[in-house]
Amino acid sequence: MYKNSESACWVISFEILKLDALSCLYDLFGCLGKESIREGFKNATIAAVVSAVPTLVAVRKIPWAKANLNYTAQALIISAASIAAFFITADKTTLECARRNALLEDALRRQR
Repeated sequence: MYKNSESACWVISFEILKLDALSCLYDLFGCLGKESIREGFKNATIAAVVSAVPTLVAVRKIPWAKANLNYTAQALIISAASIAAFFITADKTTLECARRNALLEDALRRQR
């Protein structure tokens, strides 16, 4: 599959890094739950790609952006979008789970 062992090592390292990052998020935001973090991470990834494409195209094609947006500014735009997507999605998922649990508890209380 891989032509040399170095590229396979990079892929394996990335997978380990990704799993390690998710486990750190689970530890850090334990109160949010795994479902919220998983959804937030998924939407943050999508937001990073969606914001990276127009940012990079703008820097190549628009003269003002080419003159004023250095690499740090580009990274800040992309990361701000992904961070916002993560927290907004995690918050919505947490509230949705809390609402589901409250409705379930209410239904169980009425059954008794």
